[in-house]
Amino acid sequence: MNRDRSGASSATSLESVSVTSTLDLIELIWRRKRLIAVGIFLAIAAGVTYYGLATPKYESSADVLLIHKSPEVVTRDQRFESGFEDYVSTHLALIVSRMIVERAIDDSSLRSLEMFAYLGPEDDLAEAIIWDLEATSGPRNLGENADRIMRLTFRGTIATECPLVVNAIVDAYRAFLDEIYRDMSNDTVTLIDQARGVLQNDLQRQEEKYIQFRQESPLVARGTDEVNPLQDRLAAIEVQRSQLLILRAELEGQLRSLQDAREHGRDDQYLVALIANMRSQSSNGDNSNAASPNTLNAQLVQLADQEQQARQFFGPQHPHVQALRQRIAATQQMLATPGAAFSPSSAEPQPNDTAVTDASGDDSPGPATVERYVDYLQQELERLRISEQLLTDLYQREHDVAKELSGYQLKDESYRRNIDRTQQLYDSIISQLQEASLVEGYGGFEARVIASPLLGEKSSPRGKLVLAIAGLTGCCLGLILALGAEVTDKSFRSRHEIQTRLGAAVLAQIPSPPISHSLTNGSLSEHPRDSESAGGSVDPLLCTYLQPRSPCAEAFRGLRTSLLHHLGQRPHCVVQVTSPSPGDGTSAVTANLAVSLAQIGRRVLIIDGDLHWPRQHQIFGVSASGPAESPDAGCRPDREPAFPWPALTTSVPNVSLLPVGQFVDQFRDFYSSPEFGELLGAARRAFDFVLIDSEPLLVISDPCVIASHADAVLLTIRPTWDSRQRGLRAKETLDAVDITPMGIVVNGIGSDLGGSYQAEMDSFQYLSDTQQNER
Repeated sequence: MNRDRSGASSATSLESVSVTSTLDLIELIWRRKRLIAVGIFLAIAAGVTYYGLATPKYESSADVLLIHKSPEVVTRDQRFESGFEDYVSTHLALIVSRMIVERAIDDSSLRSLEMFAYLGPEDDLAEAIIWDLEATSGPRNLGENADRIMRLTFRGTIATECPLVVNAIVDAYRAFLDEIYRDMSNDTVTLIDQARGVLQNDLQRQEEKYIQFRQESPLVARGTDEVNPLQDRLAAIEVQRSQLLILRAELEGQLRSLQDAREHGRDDQYLVALIANMRSQSSNGDNSNAASPNTLNAQLVQLADQEQQARQFFGPQHPHVQALRQRIAATQQMLATPGAAFSPSSAEPQPNDTAVTDASGDDSPGPATVERYVDYLQQELERLRISEQLLTDLYQREHDVAKELSGYQLKDESYRRNIDRTQQLYDSIISQLQEASLVEGYGGFEARVIASPLLGEKSSPRGKLVLAIAGLTGCCLGLILALGAEVTDKSFRSRHEIQTRLGAAVLAQIPSPPISHSLTNGSLSEHPRDSESAGGSVDPLLCTYLQPRSPCAEAFRGLRTSLLHHLGQRPHCVVQVTSPSPGDGTSAVTANLAVSLAQIGRRVLIIDGDLHWPRQHQIFGVSASGPAESPDAGCRPDREPAFPWPALTTSVPNVSLLPVGQFVDQFRDFYSSPEFGELLGAARRAFDFVLIDSEPLLVISDPCVIASHADAVLLTIRPTWDSRQRGLRAKETLDAVDITPMGIVVNGIGSDLGGSYQAEMDSFQYLSDTQQNER
């Protein structure tokens, strides 16, 4: 919930900032409207001048269609059209290149045209033409092939000669295309033919090398493949090794069974029966049992053959030959043993049968038979081990030979692949050569003009465009001037700004009083009064007396109302009127405020506290050394003591004037002396209001001393170009003595109010030098 509130407040603040910024910009534009108008006027004047002085230019355009003349390229069953290429971009850069332009200049004598007469013999005509030449893609309204259309445009100073330049460049470009692509086609055929010869020689050399390799290699052909003859031999040896391992495992199992039976104390009959069972299982499972008669005979033959080969290879005394001989003897002895002893039926003796006898003629169960069978198994295992070793050695020798032959086979395959690739390239070159021969002289591009250039149309300067650009530039220039004036302006711009910066309320905004010609001649035509009493010498700045119905007088009446409201019911008030600098109109404000208060029956004493530039006696038209007011004239209705100081009588009822300057010689530092306090005390008792017209704050320190005795301080500011800086310095001066002005009077806002009084004025205008010098 808090997040929503914070988001809403942020949105509201952003909206207020945006509105404030917009209002500030609008206010700035309105306040500096004259500068903006000056900027617009200058820019439009410059635009009109440019339009009148600029040399007109005319442009002429031609639309050129690019046609790719190459036929379809056929590759087996697939077809690819060359029209898919994006070649227009290349031609756009080519047609405006220096090469084409120089060719057009030479072929069409463009240097003789009138619009190039300003160029000398040494000037670069091609560069001048390229500067005004432009090539773009054609518009879509020209058809579906608009992406293959170029629009060539030239801008020149003579409308009739622009089409000549465009036609000359198009002709030079078409001639260039015909020439370059015709040569390119012939060169292509030549290059393809050269490549065919190179590939043919390469293919012939590869075939000769392959034939020589086949004659030297030991590979054997089987159908269409070349095989290694030792691979089958290695496979046969591996099969024999596997059979020997199986037979060896079977014999080791039988021997281990007999040994386990002996270790457990089995009798000979059990052992004979076990042997018979082993032979029976071997006979049922495999006809190649080592202990069967048929197998023994086959083994005997095989052993005899192996013994003969080993004797020839190793010699008659070799241990391997001796082992084979022992194995032959054991096999023969096994054949001599009665077969009934190992038959399945003999494993379980019949009641009427006699016991099995061994070869020695004993009637025992056959211990010799068991021993012979064990010895036979051991010899057979030894034979299998030796045979396995021989086969392993033979396999290793054959494997080494086969590896060497595999290298020949890989080399044979490499020769074949190289020959196949070269053959494919050769076939492709032959196909391309045939196609190039068919289309020789036909390839390249054709530039066809589909829209001829017309009489040049004026392209620049364009009145509407120049006017629009000038107006926009003028607005920017006016805003720049306005911003510059805002940055350099040190004046107050509004009532709100004065109140914010100076920390006091603006009680009144006093316009400059309208001064008629009759008033300057001393005639009081608007407000007929006794000319004798006025003496014809009252200053026209006293608008509340001379022109009581004027906006200026109304503004002072508003100041009177604000003053009475802030002072409340406080009797006998002393009000100081001061300003930051000379020329702010302090004397005029003091005099008119006094007249306004006197008009409602208040007795007012004006103390002219400006010791350097006293003006009050001039405003009221009295002499500083004139007759003083009678003692009874200053008496109040309650008969309080009369004002003891020599105040001067003015032509305005209830308004008295006391020029303090005449006491300067009598009292040093008069405002800091006790006499000044006595003067104010007597003035409080004799008058309702005492208005002190003091000197500027930034000129002398006396206003700060007077402010310490006053009940209220009115700060008068005239909105001149440096009023902000002066006002801030005056505020700092008052803050230094801990005095806050009761209010601010903005004096001399302007001389023209449009014929009607405005109660609220948001902006001020600068005053002329004459008005700034008036007080």
